[in-house]
Amino acid sequence: MSGRTETPKPRGPIMAVIYGTWRLTRGDPRGLSLFGGDVDAFGAAFAPWLAVFFVVGSVFALSDGASVGFTAILLNFTCILAQLVIAHAFAAHWARERLWMRYAVAAMWTMWLPFLLQVFVTPLLHFTLPSSIIDTRGGAIGTNLVFFVYELWLTWFVARVALALSRGRAVLLVSAIYGAGIVMDVTAALLPPYYNFWTDFSTPLFGN
Repeated sequence: MSGRTETPKPRGPIMAVIYGTWRLTRGDPRGLSLFGGDVDAFGAAFAPWLAVFFVVGSVFALSDGASVGFTAILLNFTCILAQLVIAHAFAAHWARERLWMRYAVAAMWTMWLPFLLQVFVTPLLHFTLPSSIIDTRGGAIGTNLVFFVYELWLTWFVARVALALSRGRAVLLVSAIYGAGIVMDVTAALLPPYYNFWTDFSTPLFGN
């Protein structure tokens, strides 16, 4: 016996998802065992994203910036679908297709954490750090960079653990996912409503 004790699994599917997400987002691969790998688990993971896109899309539909809002919502929704499709293609190529469903479930649940961290931590930074640091262009870029690096690492870690990949293959997969995201973002930015919105938003942050 190794003397290592296993942490009891939480009761109920909701607690299993919460605990599994918490473990994965702090680098514990054992969190993967708390996610299902079937169609029902996939539907449960995908449903919250559909609900958010529907609600936010409805809000934008009632606002003056409907075209910009729908473009942004469609872009984010497409990025999520693209991640799953690209991961499936790589998994099939590397004979990991049987592991893809659990990867998809874990990926969709863990996608929430970087978003939630940005929503809740950014206001906290404004209260705890001097405005001369957090409200400057450098402070904004630095804060966003930290969130992006964590999101990048989390995407890599979940792919590596869930699909049983080497570090190099996980880097290749994540590069393909974010490369596709960049292409879609650049393409969307060329659309007039989204382009004007991005110009108005980015000019105060990055300058002319």
